[in-house]
Amino acid sequence: MNELSSGFVVAFISFVFGALITRWWDRARPIITIQGFTTTSKVVEEAEVSNELSGLTENSFFIQRLRAGNTTMNNIVNAHRIAQVFIARSRNAPTELHESIEILSRSTDETTTLMGLKRAIVSRAISDVLETALLCSRIKLPDPRNYAQKPPLKITLSEKDDGCYLILWEAATSTFGSDFKNNPWKKDLIHPIIPFLQQLDRDSILEIFRKLEPILKDQIELHNRLIQTCKPVVEQSVRWAGKVIVSNYGAAPMILWPDARLLFIHDSSGSKIPAEGYVAIHDAEGKTHDLVGLRAIAPGEILQLLVLTKQTRHEMREKGELIFAHYVNKDADACITLKITRRGTLPFWATKTSRARFYESTGIEI
Repeated sequence: MNELSSGFVVAFISFVFGALITRWWDRARPIITIQGFTTTSKVVEEAEVSNELSGLTENSFFIQRLRAGNTTMNNIVNAHRIAQVFIARSRNAPTELHESIEILSRSTDETTTLMGLKRAIVSRAISDVLETALLCSRIKLPDPRNYAQKPPLKITLSEKDDGCYLILWEAATSTFGSDFKNNPWKKDLIHPIIPFLQQLDRDSILEIFRKLEPILKDQIELHNRLIQTCKPVVEQSVRWAGKVIVSNYGAAPMILWPDARLLFIHDSSGSKIPAEGYVAIHDAEGKTHDLVGLRAIAPGEILQLLVLTKQTRHEMREKGELIFAHYVNKDADACITLKITRRGTLPFWATKTSRARFYESTGIEI
C-alpha cells in the first residue's frame, strides 16, 4: 500500500512538474529590439514666440508667420525644420547663382546663355526663391518685349506638382512654379517671366538674376538666424524616444502596459541615469499615438513602438542636460524596460531590451 501511495505521489509530482515545464516553454516569449533613438516634442505643448522669431517668420518666403505670444510646440518645430531643409538645399545656391550671372555676362550666343540659365534655374533653392519673389512682387521684371523668332527653349505647362511649368532642356527636364491647379493666381503672376526664359533673352535674364542675388542671400541669412532662434526652444522641449520592435512569437497573447523606463549608461564612468517613460504605438497608417490602458499583442503580431521620456529636457533640469550631453557626444548606451504580462511569468514582469548606442539614428521617423 505504501509503495502504491509512493508511486502515486511520484506520478503526481512528475505530472505537475511536466505541466509546469510545458507551460514555461509554451509561454509567449517576446523578442524586443531597439532600432535607434531620436528626439521629438509633443505637438500640443505650449511654447512662447518671441518678437524676434515672429519677425523672422514674417519675412520668410517659406514659413507661415508666427505671431508673438503663446503657440504650440508643433508650430515652432515645423518652422525650425522648414528652415533647416531650406538651408540644406541652398548650401551651394549663392555660388551657383553667381556663376550663372558670370556666364550670362560673358555670353554672346544662345548656347552660352542657355548654359548660364540652366546653371541657376535647375537649383531647387534658387527656383523656389525666384518663384516666391515673383509671387510677392519682390522682383520687378523688365518690360515685355515682342519677339519675332520662334522660342529656342521649350517650356510647357505640366500636371506635375499640381500644376507647374516644365522646362525641356536638351537631355533633361526641370520644373518651375507649383500648385497652379489649386491656386491659378500663381500661374498668372509667374507667367510674365516665361517669355524671357523661352527666348533666352540674355539681357532680361541677367537683370532678373542680379535682382535675385541679394534676395537669395537675405533669405539664407534669415533662415540661419531663424534656426538659431528656434534651436534653444526646440532643444529644451525635446523628449528622447527609442524606436522599439516587439514581436510575439509565442503561442499565447501577451499584454503591454503603458509605462516604461529608460536607462542611460555612460561609457567611461559606467554611471547610470534612469528616466521614467511611456509607450506610444506606431500604427500601420504611419501615425503615432500614446498607449492608453493596456494593449494585447496577439501570437505572431509585431508592434512598432516609441518609448519616450515622460519629462522634457527642461523638466529634467540637471539630469536632462547630462542626458543631452551624452546624446550629442555619443558616449553612452541606453536600454529600455517595458512592462509586459504574459503566461508563465509573474504579474508586472519587466522585460528589458538589450543595450543600444544612444545617439541620433538615421531612418528613425516619428
